[in-house]
Amino acid sequence: MRTDTQRLDYVLNVVEQQDEEAVGKLDAAYTLGFRGRVMVDAAMGARIIEPGQPMPELTALDLVGAELGRIRNVKGISEQEDDGSKGGQLARAAACYLRPDLGSAYWPFRLTDFKPSPDDRKKELTKGIALALCELDRLIRAERRVDD
Repeated sequence: MRTDTQRLDYVLNVVEQQDEEAVGKLDAAYTLGFRGRVMVDAAMGARIIEPGQPMPELTALDLVGAELGRIRNVKGISEQEDDGSKGGQLARAAACYLRPDLGSAYWPFRLTDFKPSPDDRKKELTKGIALALCELDRLIRAERRVDD
């Protein structure tokens, strides 16, 4: 997980070095609707390209990485909170975004936390995949605790 100091260093380096590639990544993240920490995380995670090559769109991994950063850094949901979820709640939450036909009927948390984007399928898939990865990480951490 990136710290605010790392993000600030990145942004300062972009400004000081007049790094057009990094500015392009920040701009691409901004264009996708990311703001603040999430925008910087997306730009920092974007693919490195050779000078003179066109700036690529952010990849699915870039988007999911930025969403994970938003979950942890903006919403403030920690891995410990994930570890406290029960009965596959994170997987069910992921399914609600991955399968819009489920709607809020299967949402396992407070209904006010379910924020679908019916007009932006890419955003819904990004949220769903990020939540599925949180569940996978939770299972991996639980396995490690048993093995210790």
